Order: sequence, then structure tokens, then C-alpha cells
Amino acid sequence: MAPEEFEAMVDRGELAEWAEVHDALYGTLKAKLSGAVERGKVVILDVDGQGANSLRKNFPDSVLIFIFPPSPAELADRLAGRGTEREESLKARLRAAPQEVENVELYDYVVVNEDFEESVNRIVHIIEAERCALERMRAFIDRYSAAYSGSKEGAEK
Repeated sequence: MAPEEFEAMVDRGELAEWAEVHDALYGTLKAKLSGAVERGKVVILDVDGQGANSLRKNFPDSVLIFIFPPSPAELADRLAGRGTEREESLKARLRAAPQEVENVELYDYVVVNEDFEESVNRIVHIIEAERCALERMRAFIDRYSAAYSGSKEGAEK
């Protein structure tokens, strides 16, 4: 996508979140995100603090999880080990890491990714717990209460 087209989407408010990261533009369409959520899908996005802040504003019910590597040295090793970063890009990411840590207060949960499978399990548990949260169950509770109230009225008649 051309940068002008991306900027037009930003201007029209079509993105739930967007950022320029390491000289590249990234964003998530509001319509796609809304559609998936309306279908009951769990949507997982990989965003920085700027994206988390935008998601919190555009989708207040979002559950945001900050995933830490076990240490700054491990972050450097993992990024270098992927072999997908050019040297300058790798350095830029490592320079940005302390600022990302400052954004941790934007998030609801923190997972330290020391062991991949354990981290995935923790994230699954967070998702399951959030599905059962009182406010997320409000529509069910209201339907249940209405059905119960209806049967009470029938018993009193």
C-alpha cells in the first residue's frame, strides 16, 4: 500500500490503531476488528504502546497483555537470532525497548515469556477469565434474570 493511501485511511478514521515503526507503517482496520469481535472471535494483535493506547480509546473493552522477554539481554539475543532484522533495525528496536517498558501501565496483564508453552497457557487463561468477567457476561445475566422473573410472575398468578 502506498503511504498516501495509508495516510488517507488514517485521516478518514478507518484504523483502530496505527503506527510508524522502524520506518514502516502498520495499522489495523476498525471494520475488520469490529467484524471479528461481533462474531465472537478473539483477536490478537501485536502492537506497541502507541497501538495499545489507540486500541484502548477505540475499543475500551480490549484486554491488553504486555509480553516481556525474561531480560533485556534475552530480547537482544532473540531479535538477533531470528535473522530477520538488519543491523540498524535491530539497534533501533533495542533503543526503543526501554520506552515500551514505560508504556506497561497501558496494559491489563503482564506475561514474562521465559518458556513459550507456559506463556501461551497464561495468555489462554487470561482470555478464558476475561470471557467470564461480570461485565462481559452482563447480556447473559440480563436474559437469565428476565427468564427467572417471568417464571416468578407465572408462579404468583
